[in-house]
Formats: sequence, structure tokens, C-alpha cells
Amino acid sequence: MKMSPKLSKPLSPGDVITEDIPLIHVIHDEYKDKYCDNCMKRSDQLKKCSKCLRMYYCSKECQKNDWKYHKNECKLYRHESIQTFLDSGFRYLLRLYQSVQLIPTFATEKYRLFDGSDVSLRDIEVNVNVFDVNEKREHLWEICNLFIQLGVKYDFQEVVHWLAFVANVPAFQLKSHLKIGCIGRGLYMGYTTLRHSCQPNSAFIYNSRGLSKELRAMRPIEANEEITINVVPLYRNRADRQQALKSYSMVCECDKCVHHLDRRVDYERLIPSKQFPINVFDTQLMANLLTDLDVVFGEYYPMKTMSQLIHTISPSLPTQDFVTQLDPIIQSVVKMSPKLSKLLSPGDVITQDMPIIHALDSESKGKYCDNCFKRSDQLKRCTKCLHMYYCGKECQKNDWKYHKNECPLYLRDLTSILSTDNWMRIWLRLYLSVQNIPTFATKKYRLFDGSDVSLRDIEVNASRVNDKMLHFLNICNIFKDIDFDYDRQEVLHWLSFMYTIPLISITSRDKEILETPKSIGCGLYMQYSLLGHSCQPNSALIVGKGLSTQLRAMRPIAVGEEITISLVKLNQNREDRQQALKFWSIDCECDKCVHHLDRNIDYTRLLPSHLFPLNVFTFGTQLMDYLREVLTELDVVYGEYHPHKTNLLMEIGIKLANCPLIPEPFMNEMKAKTMKAIDVTLEDDNPFRILYNLNSSQMSSKLSKPLSPGDVITQDMPIIHIINSEYKSNYCDNCCRRSDQLKRCTKCLQMYYCGKECQRNDWKYHKNECPLYRHPMSQKLRSDDCLQFWLRLYLSVQNIPTFATEKYRLFDGSEVSLRDIKVRDIDLTDKEMRNNVQSVYSELNALDMTYDPKEVLHWLSWFITVTTTHIMAGNPELIFKELILKDIARGFYAQYLTLGHSCQPNSAFIFNTRGQSVQLRAMRPIAAGEEITISRVPLSRDRAYRQWELKLYSIVCECDKCVHHLDRRVDYERLQTSKFFPIHTIADGFDFMVYLRQLLADLDVVYGDYHPDKTSHMMLLIRLLSGCPMITQSILDEIKAYLLKAIDVTFLSDCPFRAQFIESTTLAKL
Repeated sequence: MKMSPKLSKPLSPGDVITEDIPLIHVIHDEYKDKYCDNCMKRSDQLKKCSKCLRMYYCSKECQKNDWKYHKNECKLYRHESIQTFLDSGFRYLLRLYQSVQLIPTFATEKYRLFDGSDVSLRDIEVNVNVFDVNEKREHLWEICNLFIQLGVKYDFQEVVHWLAFVANVPAFQLKSHLKIGCIGRGLYMGYTTLRHSCQPNSAFIYNSRGLSKELRAMRPIEANEEITINVVPLYRNRADRQQALKSYSMVCECDKCVHHLDRRVDYERLIPSKQFPINVFDTQLMANLLTDLDVVFGEYYPMKTMSQLIHTISPSLPTQDFVTQLDPIIQSVVKMSPKLSKLLSPGDVITQDMPIIHALDSESKGKYCDNCFKRSDQLKRCTKCLHMYYCGKECQKNDWKYHKNECPLYLRDLTSILSTDNWMRIWLRLYLSVQNIPTFATKKYRLFDGSDVSLRDIEVNASRVNDKMLHFLNICNIFKDIDFDYDRQEVLHWLSFMYTIPLISITSRDKEILETPKSIGCGLYMQYSLLGHSCQPNSALIVGKGLSTQLRAMRPIAVGEEITISLVKLNQNREDRQQALKFWSIDCECDKCVHHLDRNIDYTRLLPSHLFPLNVFTFGTQLMDYLREVLTELDVVYGEYHPHKTNLLMEIGIKLANCPLIPEPFMNEMKAKTMKAIDVTLEDDNPFRILYNLNSSQMSSKLSKPLSPGDVITQDMPIIHIINSEYKSNYCDNCCRRSDQLKRCTKCLQMYYCGKECQRNDWKYHKNECPLYRHPMSQKLRSDDCLQFWLRLYLSVQNIPTFATEKYRLFDGSEVSLRDIKVRDIDLTDKEMRNNVQSVYSELNALDMTYDPKEVLHWLSWFITVTTTHIMAGNPELIFKELILKDIARGFYAQYLTLGHSCQPNSAFIFNTRGQSVQLRAMRPIAAGEEITISRVPLSRDRAYRQWELKLYSIVCECDKCVHHLDRRVDYERLQTSKFFPIHTIADGFDFMVYLRQLLADLDVVYGDYHPDKTSHMMLLIRLLSGCPMITQSILDEIKAYLLKAIDVTFLSDCPFRAQFIESTTLAKL
């Protein structure tokens, strides 16, 4: 007898040694008419061989493939004498003998074995001495007599040889994916020379669909160690095994047999019906049973894993410890997570993949293409089912391979289910693709560890459907209701598949950086189908362009270390994670779960909406302590790197940018850590990465020289501007000067100019909008200032070639164009914002405009994000009756587009009341390199109102006044004109002075050293105090000195208000 093959390399448990399909095979009698005699596929629509009526096939293709062997036995099956001998054993011998005699090369063809040797059936030595036994001799004479009755010419020596072959060389079992036990037997050439051992180092892994089977290592196998299998069942005692081995003329010499290591094993309770008697359950029984399994089957063995033991576990067990101990065994044999042979560092790409199939969520239908998942407002429906949306014909063609199988079902009564049930939709696409695309389930995919696997190769646990049996029955009932032809066993298998293999969420990349990316669909990625779970994963999936995803290392991974991901959200506590993992029948054994490392973590404050409430911190030490706690908790929850951790770090960085309570060295360290996390967990073109870089790098402009109050930083004219509707006909639409002799545009009658020169200068912009003002549906446009202003911007961008790309030199030396300014996309999930956008679209449609929806959205975002500067004017004669100047127009000034906001600004705009120019002046001493800031909201409003208005710009102010609420005691109501200084309500001089000092203190808190609005308040105060007997001379002198300085700082030298004030107040007399 030949020695068992050996390999020259060491093997680990689960390593595939070889894979083979049978030369010949037969189905047992009781499974005839249920399984195809050629491909072993179960079917309820098998067709008989029309001649012998003994063979069953699922298709003509299978009948043709099997005819090579069946034609030699077909006429014999029709003979009356054979009917009593047609058991599977005789049919196996008959097919083997007839194939050897009638197919010329059948017995002599060489087959390459996995150890490199070549062997044929004739080369295999057999022991003909088996016929010395009376029972075997009688069987030989029965066969010879039957051949005589059938008229088969035979050679006695040949019959003896091949009957001995069948007795010496075991035929291996064939199994169905949902049938316990074997349904047939086959001759596998690759395994004919393997030797037996009752302590085998390898075992067969059956393909649940088809005839192929793998030979895998069940324990570590050293180089050149003999490969052994067992040819008799291991769940029998030694005496029964030895008796069974006599039929193969074998005597086992393994340690278990020689030293009788299993003498204390109770084999009777390994019988499926007696494996686990729940009614007598105790902990000792459980421990003994596990020990017996180790002795009988060794470290790993399919029978140990997939035996009835798994199926008899009851939910009523008093403890889950038994399942916990059994789970590692199941996972190690059934689904071993891939490993790599090289060392990995954080950020290294392990693999990249596209989904085999994918489906869009119901709420995303009509917004994203069902094929490429790109967002579009011009999607086209499938004209047949009206359920699928595509961005172009190319996408529709690419998806038709899968959609053609499901399209007719949308026309039946399934529309209501498929339009709302996301899980059902992708399962149905999977099931129909398997049934209708020939190679869909059998196509091999090369995984990143070098192994090849198909959907059929993936072992599924049908027991997981037990808890979801109602789901299975519902699907079957639905199919029956619509008269859909289906195979219950196939439905059950692919339902089990969906409970075994995780679906990967596909997220949209058009959301704001401060929002969690939203899942818009899911897909089945072959590369990730065999990955194991851990709540401390060493890798994570990185969303790429479209449907592509990368698997990247999140920490250093050693050679041979298992690659793991997290199948559940990590921002949940242990109980919630364990509950979610029950869906996959997984019990996580990572350190975080076993030792409950996250027991002290408050997961609620790691939510974006609860992260860093800056308004509750008064001191820097409080904020620093809180920050350190949060960073420590993030390390425990997510590990060294993780995409979700990176999103939170970016949000923290943006919230804390320029916060005076955080030391600069710590912020630099924080930023460096975040940038490293971005490199590890985000792709280069990820919009979140771009937005963070913008927020962290696009600081407000700085100067290299110190400034004093009143110093001019820069002066600018607007790029575009419009006059507000209420001041139309009073001010020129080009130069913004007041005039009583303005002339209208003769075409639209909407624009007013003080002369032809102004009309010619404005025509560059007005010619694009003039036809729209003449449109019959232009009523809303004429009355809506914001729409007019945005429309002028949008039309200028679209019709003036260099308008959006022209570079403007800023006062800090940098250059910027309108296109260079990064803006955040509009959040269309916000109802109010969505209505505003829809209103713009409706108006454009009403005006019969041709437009690009993406451009419209971009410039709407630009318009909302970028600060609009108001253009002021007023009547010098009314300065003391009006608290502030009139806002007559608005414009975009290039110099001021990149300025940062602060409610304690160090600069302010100084308006030319006779034109459009605006100066930016320092309002307090500014050090070299200090950031230049302005206020984007009125400073005369309280903190709550300012914060509400800043949300429009996605800004959270972190100045001292907002963070520490320095203005909490300010009475903002009395800063209004009508209640500014009610002198008639003050009885005596003491109360008067107390009120005055409090008012001046409030103005200092609200406006700082200098501000144009503060100067206006002070001018009004002087007017009110003129001639008041209760005010002392020293106070008046103090106010006078300050006011003259404030006028110099906050007014232009030629401002008529300045001259009018100095002349009319007669300060010297005061």
C-alpha cells in the first residue's frame, strides 16, 4: 500500500491542503427523485431518463454530462434481473466497473495529487485477500451470477480486482447543505492514497452546494508530516472502530487506539438524540461533554463543530457559558478570518473592493442613482417598474444584469413591500441573481490573503434562521401569493447566508463635517465577507468614491494576526453592543468586553450634539480637564485610530479653534494628532478632510505690524451690490449717492441711476438680469432684496467669464478669487433651508431660466456662508434723532471675505456715507501677527440672539464675552433708542450718576474700546445730557475727551456727521 502523501511546508488549522471533485458518484436510494444524479442539486422539477426511468436530472445539460457514464449502465437498469440489486452499493460498483471496461482511458489516466505525484486507478494497489472471508466470497459469486443473467461479458480477474478496489479504497460521503447525514457516495482521486488514523490531522470540508470537497488541516502539521484522515466514524468506541476497519483490512496504530485514551468517554451520549439532556443539565455535565469532545475529535473537526450539539441548545439554559465555550470552536472551523503574511502599520491599505450587489435605502430613492449612488436632481426612472432611478443610460445598462430579474416583481403585488423594506430588497436581489445568473454564486474571488472563495463556498449556519423562522415563512407566503416559482431549500440557504455575512453600509459624502455621515444604502463586499468581529478591531472600512471601500489597518498588525473589524457601532456601551451582536450569533471576547474596560465611560457625551458644551466652562482648568477625559474615553472606545474617532477629533478641533482657554502648545499637539488620524482614516479627496483643512488652515487675515486704534487696515469697493427695495428711487443703483433726479432703466423700469455714466458702469451686471425684471412673473423678484442680490451674483458668475476666477490681492498679501473660497454645502435635511432652496428653484423656473442645479446650490451655499457687508447712509440733520445710520444697500467686498468673527472684534468697518467705499480700521491696539476679526452679527443684541444668528454661518463664537458670558448683567433693552437714557424718570443727582456709570460700563462690555455703534450711542448721550443740571463738569469733560477720540477712530475725516456734530453740540459751552 502506498504511503500517505506529505507536504514540504507546515500547515496551520484551517489551511486548505487540496480540493477535488469525484470521478464517479451515485445517490442513495432514498434521495432519488430529490437530487439531480449529476450535479447533486436539490429540485422539485427533476426529469427522469426516458429509457431506464432510474436516473433523475435537473436539466438537459446535466443529462448530457452524465451520459458518458450512464450510457454503459442504462440498458442494464431495464433488465428484470437487476431490480432486486439496485441499491447504492451495487450501482457504485457497476458504474465503476463499466467505466473501467468501456471508457478507454478511465483507469489509466494520470491525476496530479497535491503532493506532486501522479497516480491512476490502475496504480493503486489492492488486497485481493479480502475474498478469503466467506461473506466477501459470497458477494463475489452473486456479482458474477448477476453479470451472467444480464448478459455482461466479464473477466473474472477484473471483477475480483475492482471488487477488491471498492473494499480497500473508501468511497467518500456526499452531503447536502441542509440535510444531516450523507445523500450519496463518490470516488475522489485526490484522496485515494490517504491513510487512516483515529487521531487524524486533516478532515474533509464539504461544499454545501455541489460535489467538491476540501481537505483542511485540523491541527498544526509540520513539514513532511504524513497527512491522515479517518475512514470510519470517530464518534464510535474503539471496538466498533476496529471492527469497521477490518472491512478495509486496516489496523489503526494511533495513540488513541493503542493506549485506549478514550476508555472513559461515554460515546452513547454523543448520539445526537442524547447529546444534551436539558432536563438533567448541570455544570459538571457540560464540562464532561466538552472534555469528551476534545478526546474524540481533537482540537478541530467538522463533526465536533457542526454536530447536533449546536442544534439542541435550548434558549432556556440557565447560563450562556456553554455557548461561549463552544463558539470559538465553531468560528475557527466554519469561518476563519483572513490573515496576512506581512507586518502592517496604521493607515496601510489591506485591500479595496466594490460590492457584488448593492441596494439603495428607501429614503434615498429619487435622490441617488441606484447603480453608481451619485446624487443627482435629474434622475430617470425605469420605464417598466418606475421604481429604480438612474443618472444615465450607462448606469441603467450596467444595472440591468441584476434588475431584469426583479423588475417584473415590482409590477406585481410586491411593490409596497419592496419600496419600504430595505433588507428584503437586497435579499431578493441576491436570491434572484443566484438563481438566474449562472456563475454568480460559483465565481471565485481572490481575497487579500490569497485564498479563492465563491458565495457557495461560504459556510452558513442554518440554525440562525430558527429565530427568524417567521421571516422565512413570510417570504415563502409572499412568493406563493404572486405565483413565483421558488425552491424552499434555496430560500432557506440564502436567508441563512444573510444572517451570516455582514452587509456593509454605503454612506453619502455630501454632508457637513460636523454631521455623522449618513448611510444611504448597503452592499455585499466579497473581500470583507470572512472578516471576524472585535470591539477592539485592528482594521476599519474607509468610504471611497462612489461604491468603493478600502480596508485599512487602524493599529500595528503583526504577521499572521487575524484581521478584524467591528460589525456594530463602537459608540455604544457593552450591553447595547452585545444585544446587537446577537443578530450574528456572536459573543465578543475582546479585552474591552471581557474585562468591561469601558464601564466608566459616559457614552452620551461622545455624541456630536453633546460634545464640548463650551458655554458651561468658566475657567481654563475646567475645560482642560474635560478635554483630557474626552480624549481618554475616545482612546478606550475606538482605539488608536478609527474613522468615527477622526470625525469627533475634527469636530473638537473646530470647536476649540482660537479658544483662549486652551494653551497654544496643547492645541498644536491636538492638531498634529488629528492630521495624523486624517491621513490614516480618510482618503485624500474626502470632503470631510478638505473641510477640516479649510477650517484649520484658513485663519482670518493677519498683519506683520502692530496697529493702534483708528489705524486703517485696508479700504475696498464692492465687487457687486444692490440697493434695498425701500430706498429705490432715492439712491443711485450704481454709486449709491442720494439724488432727487434719478432716471430709470427704460427697459425694466427697476433700476435708478443718477447719470448715464453710472448706467454704463452698471450695465456689465444689469444686462444679465434686465430681461428677468421684464418677465410677467417677476413680482417676487422685484420685492425680494436677498433674491435680487443672489441672482446678480449667480448671473455674473455664469455670464462674465472672469468674474469668479479673478484674483484679488488682500491686505495681508494673499490672493483669492470667489471660486477659491471654500463653502459648506447646504444642509437639505433642515426643513427651513430646504424650503428656501426650493423657493429659489421655483422662482428660476417661473422666470423660464436655464440653470445648472449644482451651480445654483453652490452659489446659494456661498451666499449663505460669506458675509454680506451693509452699505450705510443717513441725513446729517437727523443724526441726533437716529441711533444708527440707515442700511440702504448691501455688497460683497473681496477684502473682507476671509475675516474671522468675534463678539469682541479688534476691527470694524467705517462707512463712507457718500458712496460705496468701506474702510477696515483697528478698534483697539492689535499686536503683530494677531488675527484680524470683525463682528458678523449686531453687538447690541444679547448672547442668545448672537449665537442664534451665527448658526446661519455655522459659527460658534469662543470669545471671552461668549464663553464666560461677560455680558450677563448688561441690560440690552435700554441700549435701544427709545429707552437709552430716560432722564425724566431719574429723581436726584445720585441716582442719575449711578445710572450713567452703569450705562457707560455696559457700553464698554458690549462694544469694547471703540466701535462705530458705540460712538453713535455716545453722540446721542451727549445730545441728551446737553443742559442737564444733574451732571458734573468733570464727567462731561471725561465724556467729551473720549467722544472726540472716538470720532477720530470711527468716522472718516470728511464724514458730514462728524462736522455736523462738532458744530452743533457746542461742546465748549458744555
